[in-house]
Amino acid sequence: MNRQQRRAAARQGGCAWTPLVEVPRSQLAIELDPAEVAQRYGCTAAEARHAAAETFAGARVFTNRHLHVTLKPAPQAGWVHLAIRRHDGCPDVSWSDKQKAKNEVVGPDHEAIELFPAEDRLLDMGHVYHLWVQADPGERLELGWHAGRNVACEIPTSTER
Repeated sequence: MNRQQRRAAARQGGCAWTPLVEVPRSQLAIELDPAEVAQRYGCTAAEARHAAAETFAGARVFTNRHLHVTLKPAPQAGWVHLAIRRHDGCPDVSWSDKQKAKNEVVGPDHEAIELFPAEDRLLDMGHVYHLWVQADPGERLELGWHAGRNVACEIPTSTER
């Protein structure tokens, strides 16, 4: 879908945000086809199953019409990790959709960052966006502006939809 088609769909409500819903653990295996993963990444189905088990260990998965969001503890104390991707595999997830996903899954009072790493730490898994979210809602990053809220376009919270 090109930009003009996406804008037309958005005007007709086709790209409207829908609340994220948690996927029950019993259905996580259904979400992943090991044969398809194996073909896509050039590994065996057994390797794909092992990678999926490792990926989803301790994870919670949320989904809506457009996004698949995985929440799991980060290796660093005091942080959680959100992996956000579109169901259709397209690369464009808007900033506002990442913000909404963070707000719904972790909470609106938590701060998050998206890291653009040095090349030797690069992890590019095909249009998956990674947010590192502070586990404590009272913690504030020492980055950014601290002059209070100032937005040009409000993002409705899940309770306002």
